[in-house]
Order: sequence, then C-alpha cells, then structure tokens
Amino acid sequence: MEQIKFTADRSGERIDRFLSENLENLSRSYIQKLLKDGKISVNQSSVKPNYKISENDKIEVFIPDPEVLDILPENIPLDILYEDSDILIVN
Repeated sequence: MEQIKFTADRSGERIDRFLSENLENLSRSYIQKLLKDGKISVNQSSVKPNYKISENDKIEVFIPDPEVLDILPENIPLDILYEDSDILIVN
C-alpha cells in the first residue's frame, strides 16, 4: 500500500477536487472511491468527497496495491474465413 501525505495550502475547495489536481495520475472517480472506502483522511479522520479543506489540513491518502489477476489463456477454435499478411477475417 502506498501512502501519500499533503498539507493543504488553500481552503474552501472540495477534497476530491484538490486531490484530483494534485494526484494527476488518479481519476476523480477513483479518488471518490478511496474517500468512500475510508482510504483518505484529513487530520486523522475519514471525510466525504464534499468535505471542504482548510489551510494547513493534514491529508493522508492510502492507495491500495493493485489486485493481481490470474488470467489464463483459453484455446478457442476460430472459424477463419480469410487470412493474409495484413488481415484476418473471423466468422
């Protein structure tokens, strides 16, 4: 799990908007999911996406490790209608 800490440098802005501007690699909807799941805290308390930050708020974001998926290939017979070096047409 990755942990990111911020100190708010402005006030009156929604936490989800503030974080989406500061964590450009995360979407706003993912940030809202983290908020809903309690993975984001302000001054050591969980907050909702509409929480308005105050200057000097201590913001902690806990980003869970990506889920490992065990995806295995399947042998699926294909009905190939046409094939050449550039194109493949499957029924």
